[in-house]
Amino acid sequence: SQMTSMSTSQGISSLSTQMESLNSLMTSSQALQASALVGQNVLIPSNTGYVEKGGTLSGVIATGDGGSNVKVTVKDESGQVIKEFSIEGDQKGNVAFEWDGKDKDGNPAKEGKYTLKANGTVDGKSESVPIFAYGKVDSVILGTASNPTQLNLKGLGTTSLNSILQIAGTVKTPSTPTPTASI
Repeated sequence: SQMTSMSTSQGISSLSTQMESLNSLMTSSQALQASALVGQNVLIPSNTGYVEKGGTLSGVIATGDGGSNVKVTVKDESGQVIKEFSIEGDQKGNVAFEWDGKDKDGNPAKEGKYTLKANGTVDGKSESVPIFAYGKVDSVILGTASNPTQLNLKGLGTTSLNSILQIAGTVKTPSTPTPTASI
């Protein structure tokens, strides 16, 4: 009986060690995956995005089973309406959009945070429609078993890795081909 008790105790200890190793491996794997997100744009469950100088702001409008004549309102940090634009026609599901980063007069908006609001016609009534913004991942704060991995988003602070709705990739900037010389 005492031998059985010792054997069970050793088995539990061994299982605990194996679980710790597995947990460490999973944390390392998640850290590696999260580090690949640096420089990428991720869709976050927020209607606030960040515009860099001369940049644009992309997002998704969740029209669900359908909506029409969706109007997007962009407000700056002080609540001033910077621009409004429409997405005409009938829309269904997740509708991607991009604000060109310009104000009502066509001037580039200042670098900073902007809040998005969407309204559309749903079942014949005008109502608010969920809208989400993309954020650019600047860095990753590695998590542990008790604290999830966090992504540091440019100008927006942190959000947990498991709250990301979509990964969009990097913003492409046109590049000039480098001339090559041949001998």
